[in-house]
Amino acid sequence: MTKVIITSTYPRHLTYVSEILKNNNVSHIFFEKKPQSDYEFSTAEIEYFGDIKFNEFVSSLSVPYTIVEHKKINTKKIKKALKKINPYVILTFGCGLLEEKIIKTAELGIINIHTGLVQKHRGVDSCYWAIYCDHPEAIGCTLHFINKGIDSGHVLAQKRTSDLESGDNIYSVFMKTCNTGINLLCNNLYNIETKNLCGKVLKNKGKLFMSKHMDNKTFNTIRIMCPNTITRYLQYKNEYDSRTPLIC
Repeated sequence: MTKVIITSTYPRHLTYVSEILKNNNVSHIFFEKKPQSDYEFSTAEIEYFGDIKFNEFVSSLSVPYTIVEHKKINTKKIKKALKKINPYVILTFGCGLLEEKIIKTAELGIINIHTGLVQKHRGVDSCYWAIYCDHPEAIGCTLHFINKGIDSGHVLAQKRTSDLESGDNIYSVFMKTCNTGINLLCNNLYNIETKNLCGKVLKNKGKLFMSKHMDNKTFNTIRIMCPNTITRYLQYKNEYDSRTPLIC
């Protein structure tokens, strides 16, 4: 089964690639460059996933790869390359929105990790919005097929971020959620590929949040809210979780 990965270049994405490569043959990896200007975020990511240098990482790969400039993932060059590879499945995490021609490239489809529960929050920064909206039970990950919408394809698996601790800040919450998603994919990939795990229709779509919705004031509010929200969630976890059942 021909697999392709489309991801980005930061430690969380490189960890994602490493975990997939442990038990899977991959035909090609596309790394899309994306800007990151938050120093605290970058520091927290390195502390959690390790100081993985992109250039060193790719130099050690035995898998063919392509580096893609920011917002160039849908160019004719990439579409042509994917058509030539003819993948059975494409795995995505952290790349830009894909056009329909790319979505249709893979026979099985494209499986994405969304760092949120799609019945509550879709788009970007979902675990942050879970804190802001007082939905801490929605801090978690969704595996889903990509369609023409945003985080609205058939849901394959979900898991709440189970290793939250009192005192977690917004960055540690995000990193733990990313790791939850990586493990969720690796644990379910074989069953998805062999069609022993089929997707469920997302009947009730969560609110869609885009980058434009996260201004500095809102971000700082979430930063302040986070520790108390997590502590309260852990204290009343069963009550919170009952409000948002997992789809599968």
